[in-house]
Amino acid sequence: METLNKMNSYFHLIKQHITEIWDKVCLACASKSILGVGFGIFNYLIGVNNSNVMGILVVLVVFDFITAIMSAYKTGVQIESRRVFKTPIKIFIYTILVSAVHLVGQVIGGQEFLDYSSIGFLVVTEAVSILENIARMGFAVPSKVLNRLLEIKKDDVVKGEKGE
Repeated sequence: METLNKMNSYFHLIKQHITEIWDKVCLACASKSILGVGFGIFNYLIGVNNSNVMGILVVLVVFDFITAIMSAYKTGVQIESRRVFKTPIKIFIYTILVSAVHLVGQVIGGQEFLDYSSIGFLVVTEAVSILENIARMGFAVPSKVLNRLLEIKKDDVVKGEKGE
């Protein structure tokens, strides 16, 4: 009887381990499925060809954030917490803008031109901001590059109510 109880307890342990492993496998599959669907929707909205360029834009936004904090520290400007939260909002807004332009391009044609124009403008905007932050920190910035980027930005900008 005792051997039967030991075997029963071993089977119970084995069943418990198999159940735990199965639960982990199911959770991993569900997580991967959700991520896969999310990335699929993201790629549809911004275009598969724009994914890499959008990644570059996100990196530039992060660089802008970092250089802005460094610039504020160097110049003694107080960093406000509400401004810190602008970065994720900026990435979200940029994604909406790129998605809207991409979807419009699918409907009216000229998709590639519209995609690269909108993303290009956002990249130039971030590059200008990064260069300005670097200049505020006291480092040399090639004025021809900054002036040309400002020229491109000025020619193509449509300002909102706040003029930002």
